[in-house]
Amino acid sequence: MMAIEAAVFKRHFKEYLEGTSQTLFFKNAYFGLSFLAIALYFSGDVFLYGFLASLIGYLYSILHRTPKVLKQTGLMTINGFFFGIAFASFFQPSSSFYFCFLMGALAIPLMTKMSLEILQHWKLSPLIAPYILIIWTLWLGAYGIGLQPAIKSWQQPPSMIFDFLPQTEPLVQLLASMFFSISQIFFLQNSEFGMALLALVLLFSPRRGLFFFIGAALSTLVFYGISNEGEFAWQQGFFSCSAGLVGLGLASLPEKFAWQNILLFCVLSLFLTLAAEHFFSGFRLPIMSLPFVLTFWFAMLSRTPRLNVSWAVNESSSL
Repeated sequence: MMAIEAAVFKRHFKEYLEGTSQTLFFKNAYFGLSFLAIALYFSGDVFLYGFLASLIGYLYSILHRTPKVLKQTGLMTINGFFFGIAFASFFQPSSSFYFCFLMGALAIPLMTKMSLEILQHWKLSPLIAPYILIIWTLWLGAYGIGLQPAIKSWQQPPSMIFDFLPQTEPLVQLLASMFFSISQIFFLQNSEFGMALLALVLLFSPRRGLFFFIGAALSTLVFYGISNEGEFAWQQGFFSCSAGLVGLGLASLPEKFAWQNILLFCVLSLFLTLAAEHFFSGFRLPIMSLPFVLTFWFAMLSRTPRLNVSWAVNESSSL
């Protein structure tokens, strides 16, 4: 009996880690475990909420009737994870904080299922749109339910890496900004965290890691050429934070995209970020990962209508 229980626990543990790994388009339990370890090391207080919300999403997917595609792609786990870290980043602890976190985490699986029902008619995946909708709902009702919004102020990235190089050199600033932008995918402002994520992706898939790097670097370079030193300067990496994820995601799909198209969509995500920030600032809403979602949908719709709603390729990983 104990052997059976241990086998069941191991299977669910492996499935959960595979779901977590798909935050960066892998389906590998070892990648998921490594990713969680890095995340908790750099910001344990924030990523603890991501872990808890993603666990709720996974448990819902196995305890309740869930479409097969959502189980395979781990989208309930993924959206739960992003909801948790976004919630912890955007709201201050208060008497309503924990109750709203629990309600939001429980709503994530339902919103994910609803989004799939709507978007599958266009052969689109919900991706991480469900967590954005839940955060927006809480954000708009924050003052009525006792939540206290606390958006981080986007500041120039610290030069904690490349300290041995002249910090005034444009190349050093570009590298620091690129790693800073990667870290902001997960609502952190830490260039070392961005560098650790890139190293992890390169370790498990050099090809995907290359597109992750080039996408972020190209978008940072383009923004360097077009930005002004205003409220959001190019060094802050805010507007280029979706580009690396777009490059990684498109390089991971079973349907192959030409490398020129992948880079084009990476740059497109930059301009979509600029447009989304301008539009949603009127509603005082954080755009979060919306530019990535819009870019990915645009890329998927540009392909054959047979494109499926897969999130990541099946990869062998034993645990």
